[in-house]
Amino acid sequence: MLDKDGIYQEPKTEKEDSEAVAPIAGQIVHQDHRPPQAHDSILLGHGNGGAAVASGLGAPVNQQPSNVNVAPPAPPINQMLPQPAPKSASVANDMLSFLRAYKNMEAEIVQLKERLEEARNVEEQLKQAWNTQGDTIKTLEKRVEDEMKNAEKEKEELKNQMCAEFNTKMEAKVEEVEAKKNSEISTLENALTLAHSIITSRNAQIENLKDESVQSAKLTEETEKKYQELKNKLVYTENVLAAEKADKESTRGVIADMECRIKKRMEEKSEMAVELEKAKEENSDNKAELVRLSENVDELKKENERAKDEYVKSVHEISKKLNAEVEKKLTKVKQTHEEKVAELEGKILKQDGQLAAYKERDTALADRHRENLLITKKMYEAQMKILEECEKATKPVDDIGDVEDKKDDVKDAGGHQEQEEQEEVAGSSGEKEPVKRSNKDAETSGPNEKKQKL
Repeated sequence: MLDKDGIYQEPKTEKEDSEAVAPIAGQIVHQDHRPPQAHDSILLGHGNGGAAVASGLGAPVNQQPSNVNVAPPAPPINQMLPQPAPKSASVANDMLSFLRAYKNMEAEIVQLKERLEEARNVEEQLKQAWNTQGDTIKTLEKRVEDEMKNAEKEKEELKNQMCAEFNTKMEAKVEEVEAKKNSEISTLENALTLAHSIITSRNAQIENLKDESVQSAKLTEETEKKYQELKNKLVYTENVLAAEKADKESTRGVIADMECRIKKRMEEKSEMAVELEKAKEENSDNKAELVRLSENVDELKKENERAKDEYVKSVHEISKKLNAEVEKKLTKVKQTHEEKVAELEGKILKQDGQLAAYKERDTALADRHRENLLITKKMYEAQMKILEECEKATKPVDDIGDVEDKKDDVKDAGGHQEQEEQEEVAGSSGEKEPVKRSNKDAETSGPNEKKQKL
């Protein structure tokens, strides 16, 4: 039995039921205001030649007609026939148990309705929670996207900062290289002026020496050509440096451009070295200066290689740092996102389990409600049958033999009712179907057999 609060209570014992039924049974027994002797004996020969007959069941008997011969007084029938136990108390107990079961069923139905409402409310709450969880997941996804965008922006900003720093460093280095080159160009110009002065002195000597005039003219032409070539190369290098300053805005193709330009410079410097070596062979006076120039070229090569290596190393270090920072941020964001998703999945699984439990509970309650309804229906049918049998047993009779036959019929009817109840119980469990026997056959067969015996 379930309480209003859904707590299980043990059913009442037979003593409690009998104590609760005692006053009602007394009322039912004393509804007939006749004295108790009328229930235990039959008085014959009083009042209009008739007799008031009362059995152990308290059933009144119709008076005999006046033209019937009055018999001498006989001993009481309760001494002659075994009387059945009174059934009014059992009927009252059955009725009370039926009413109690019916009330309990109504209370359980009310409780079931309340629980169904609670389950529906819980389902609505779970649906709302599911919707809110979907909104939270969307917001988390938006946050993750925003964090990814911010990380990309920070990465771009860091790249721009590093590129700007690198550009400033490269500009400083280029300025240093330009200063060195300008100093070298000034030294070369001084050397060229000296060579020009030497050439002029040689030309003067050639004028004096007509035999050597042809050779001196050739030498002057060659030296002038070389001087012009050197000037053109210096102008070209200056233009290249200006182009490098203009091209430093594009940071992505800096390394490739630098490599190509360094190669070009190396080629140009190799050409310069070859030309200088030729000039050394031709002009023995300028050998020292050419050696110095070659040493300066080697130093410039080494400096360019060092600058290139430093640039590559700095780019690699910057890229590694940026990648490490971005990976750390991404791992943190992924971990937080996965933790939140795991929490939401756990909540969803718990809610699914609660929903399944509520559904199973609802189905169990519905099945129990159906079983209780079937039990109440069967109890009601049994009570109706008992009431019908009581009405049949309490019908008035016309003769003493009929009274005895009625007693036997009541006994037979009680046995048949017990058999029918047992068969109905077996049929409800799925073993057998109830087999009913008509009460008319019992009534007709009982009295005829008794009359034949008499």
